[in-house]
Amino acid sequence: MSFHYPPDLARYLADHWSRKTPLPPLSRLTELISYCYQASLLTEELQKVTFRAVLVEPDDSQLPPPWGHLCLRFDQSRPLEPGVLAKLSAVVEFSRSLVGLRLGEQGFEIWGLVNSGSRWSASQYSRRLPAQPPTESLVLSVTAPGCLSLYAGSHLIANLNNGRIQGPGPEVLSSRWLEQVFLSVRHELEALHASACKAEPPVEIDPKITRTLSQTTLRRALDHLRESGHGGSLLIVPADQALLFSASNPYLNLNYRFSDSEPRRIFRGLLTRVMRRLGQLFPEASRVEWEDYRGCQDGELNELDEAFENFSRSLAGMMAMDGAVLMTQRLEVLAFGTEIAGNLPAVHEVEVALDIEAASTQTEGTAGVGTRHRSVYRLCAQLPWLLALVQSQDGRIRMVKQHNAKVTYWDQFGVGSGLNDT
Repeated sequence: MSFHYPPDLARYLADHWSRKTPLPPLSRLTELISYCYQASLLTEELQKVTFRAVLVEPDDSQLPPPWGHLCLRFDQSRPLEPGVLAKLSAVVEFSRSLVGLRLGEQGFEIWGLVNSGSRWSASQYSRRLPAQPPTESLVLSVTAPGCLSLYAGSHLIANLNNGRIQGPGPEVLSSRWLEQVFLSVRHELEALHASACKAEPPVEIDPKITRTLSQTTLRRALDHLRESGHGGSLLIVPADQALLFSASNPYLNLNYRFSDSEPRRIFRGLLTRVMRRLGQLFPEASRVEWEDYRGCQDGELNELDEAFENFSRSLAGMMAMDGAVLMTQRLEVLAFGTEIAGNLPAVHEVEVALDIEAASTQTEGTAGVGTRHRSVYRLCAQLPWLLALVQSQDGRIRMVKQHNAKVTYWDQFGVGSGLNDT
């Protein structure tokens, strides 16, 4: 197997760039990516270096966050160097700020900082909050040693991870089999909405809205986990298994278990509030579509976006502890710090899905993965309906489930940090 490096990533970007804003010449583009790549291999006061940088001229006329992005210019630009990027990584909080870059006469230089606020990154998830980043600009995202992602504004172009370049292809989250896994939960939400709606007949809500909110909540949590430098595991069981797995069982040891109360069901409550609010905002509609939700600017929906973000951060914090988070398909958190039983039969081989539906797979041994992955494989081998997400410290994500009676994992889930618009 051959590995990819900054020159390969630069060529990939040049071949796939379709924005009006021109890129620097290939030699300069390679230089820029190499600086960021080298910075990713450094540490700053023993901390991993993570940052976002944007190639754009400073604009003093922009409104500050949350309405736009604020350009804070240094009194003197300084040459771009990996060591300087590493030092500035402690200043630019990943989800709120970026290093401002431009190509000067002597090469690339750092002109200052761009305060984007949280809406820029949040808009990658909800696609609804008004954010005004320089959408045509090249954004470079460093998330782990040797791991770079390149964006046009907030739209992913390419990702370099573990020596492999990948684009924003189809994700497991959009697969038909995964939609079937959560079908009963969707029907529950529709029934709850109908019973709570005063209008007759109730306004129908496009299932894509609640499905996307659920998907992006998980993705936010995994992104927050990656930014913290931790790995973690998430075990998702059917809703009708909640009682069984909340008690003592031969598969899991629940170190921190939550009581069966309404706060445990906060996520479903948030989804039903979104559905109810959309029904109020579009009372004459027979159906509220995804595009209606995306284009709707409403104070209560904005507050609900905040609530989803808070839920994601709480989930990421629980995943950062040793042990897995146990939750239902309703995203109802049952426990965290969960230990998978060590006496389950070993799994020596798993199937690697080569497409999102696992129509094509290849067999892979498990000797090369760590304890976290092997324990999840053992559990999935015993529980065919279990769905698991495993994230390594480098941010690589695997979705694991039995498929055709074989433990199978999907790697594509880790491509990108936001869902495609399609």
